[in-house]
Amino acid sequence: MSPSLLLLLSLSACKDKGATPVDSGGGGDDGTSTTDPFEGVEVDETWEIPGMRCDATVIRTAASVPHIYAHDREDLARVYGFVQARDRYFEMDLARRLGQGRLSEILGADALETDMESRSNGMTWVADNLLENLTDEQAAIMDAFAEGVNAYLAQVRADELPLASELEIAGPFLGVSDPKDLLTDWDRRDLAGVAAVLVYELGYETDDVGRTADLARLAGLFDGKALGELRQAGIEQDVWGRVDPVLPSYSAHDWSWGGSAVARSPSDLPARLFAPIDLDMLDRLAGRLDRFEDRLGRGDLEAGWGSNVWAVGGAVSADGTAMLAGDGHLPLSVPSLFWQVGLDTSVLGGGDTHQLGLGIPGLPVLAVGTNGSVAWSQTQLMGDITDWYREELVLDAAGAPSATIFEGGEQPVATFTESHEIADVPLLGSEGGTFTWARYTTFDGRWIADIEGTVVPFDH
Repeated sequence: MSPSLLLLLSLSACKDKGATPVDSGGGGDDGTSTTDPFEGVEVDETWEIPGMRCDATVIRTAASVPHIYAHDREDLARVYGFVQARDRYFEMDLARRLGQGRLSEILGADALETDMESRSNGMTWVADNLLENLTDEQAAIMDAFAEGVNAYLAQVRADELPLASELEIAGPFLGVSDPKDLLTDWDRRDLAGVAAVLVYELGYETDDVGRTADLARLAGLFDGKALGELRQAGIEQDVWGRVDPVLPSYSAHDWSWGGSAVARSPSDLPARLFAPIDLDMLDRLAGRLDRFEDRLGRGDLEAGWGSNVWAVGGAVSADGTAMLAGDGHLPLSVPSLFWQVGLDTSVLGGGDTHQLGLGIPGLPVLAVGTNGSVAWSQTQLMGDITDWYREELVLDAAGAPSATIFEGGEQPVATFTESHEIADVPLLGSEGGTFTWARYTTFDGRWIADIEGTVVPFDH
């Protein structure tokens, strides 16, 4: 495939006159080059994108990989959004809807449970926290990327660019006469929703519940059995209690190898953290969380799940070149189809962005890539970042949670009303409408994600 060139034009004259010219030999009287760096590449398309400070250029090489050249990072992000949406809009759209609990707006009632989970387990909370902690520069880049996506949507609505093929095919099944009605504009919260999907799906872990159930089974595990006391002490101290590395090789340089590296005794911690929890309740919750892990594609992996990254130094490679390999294992709910792209502000604007790698649809960054001097990748860190608590709820006259028991008294819960627009999708048995429900947090901000009542007979 021969290179093709796409010009993306600003709606006004370039406001940044500080661009560094490209020196390709020969030029004007002032010593600067007047040579077009893309001379000889045929222009296939020209588009106007609102908000552009300067003109930008996209060259697609073999396998239609886009290489984006802009004067500054904001223009680069606008073009990035425009070009990425042309190639991956449907994937981007599903990811932001998953992160915001809005899948049922297009898929109907069948997606409502997933939307409720996104909001009740805190995925949308993660997205909003990401927004609150953006720097001004990060916010500007995200806004520019969203503007580029919206420029693509405007061209689709004007029939100047084709609609994403997935929406074209799915439109009739989703109950819309014009599939373009499924398009909605983007803003920075949509990008935060995509980022939250990554954080949530890769970091939200459920192991604590299973470990707590295991811990509850330890007491008396070997009662009445041969060498019961010795075996009990062994499993509590040498198996459960040890936190030092199995092998004498570790990356934490301040690790103390000497002494007894064991977990704190429960007697060292506040008593309320160890209020008795019914083992059957733990097992029921663990079962639900196991099904959740299965849905994410993690449940049938005997050796765990995650990613790996490794490097070969130039001193041991055949030609003296260092190599970095990034092997990202992602669940299907995370945008799994990385998208190759080149990003550059050095050729047109003299900037410091010169990258080639793999982007994640819906985000203006490269997850895996190189700038020619440094290469980077990403892995799943297997962090223990999710804590689970058992709370005793107090119900009001209508049977809704009103408080939790804390240190012998009642503390009111905070109530939040969530609302979902349900698409009318007759083929899927979904009737359109608005669905509202209440979620709750404790007085100190912890989310109540699952509620159980007393187990009673069916005819009670």
